[in-house]
Amino acid sequence: MIAGDFNSNPFYWVDHILPLPSWRSQAVNVNGFMRSRGFVSAIPESATTFDYLGMHLDWIWTAGLQSTGYRVLPLKFSDHHAVWTRVEFE
Repeated sequence: MIAGDFNSNPFYWVDHILPLPSWRSQAVNVNGFMRSRGFVSAIPESATTFDYLGMHLDWIWTAGLQSTGYRVLPLKFSDHHAVWTRVEFE
């Protein structure tokens, strides 16, 4: 299981400072990389995990485990939402 904030946003960053809209979300690349190594996302790409523009920045990927449920929970003290999944061994 690999989980965390991967900042997979729909912007191209100039010198890591200036965000410009991108035609393709970084989530596509991150998800493709993880899938190529046998991982699947426990949280659908359509889920919002970050308040700004409804982005999906936080992920949980599993390999050898089957997600049997997940939740995305807004937090009052963070702009990121809490994410969790329940898993079973395959």
